[in-house]
Amino acid sequence: MNERTWNQRMLGLTFNAVDGRITIFRSTLEELGWPTNYRFLYNRKAKQVAVQNCAAEDAGSHKTPKLNVSNSCEIKCMAFVRMIYRDMRWNQDNTYRLEGKSIPGQQLVSFDLSSPFLVENGIALDENLSPTKPLCGEEMSSAESSSALPIKRDSGAV
Repeated sequence: MNERTWNQRMLGLTFNAVDGRITIFRSTLEELGWPTNYRFLYNRKAKQVAVQNCAAEDAGSHKTPKLNVSNSCEIKCMAFVRMIYRDMRWNQDNTYRLEGKSIPGQQLVSFDLSSPFLVENGIALDENLSPTKPLCGEEMSSAESSSALPIKRDSGAV
């Protein structure tokens, strides 16, 4: 098995269930051409999430905020983060980082949810640790398996 390591030039996205926070890395925003607005797309069946450049009037549009001290932007969307954790059977106490792949023709960066890096103290660990926690008897309904849905953030959040 090849061991993966994280580096700062990778296109990145991090999920944190405790805070309901999604962090979009500077590298991802640069790859998208510093969009004025972006949106999240989620494909449950393919286990992928994407950040896409979009117009302000597009469904699920978020205005790109200024970068924070760590050169990333953060958004709080508790419902979306909880859905991702539930669907991926991730441990709610852990933070997960995803490596992205640019798809320029669609103005998006896609992230594979099935191969996250576990984050501890702000450092991404290698892939040898299991990111999932089994949930007994939980099945996904056909209504839950929709694809490419724009996500709206919680009201009152960043």
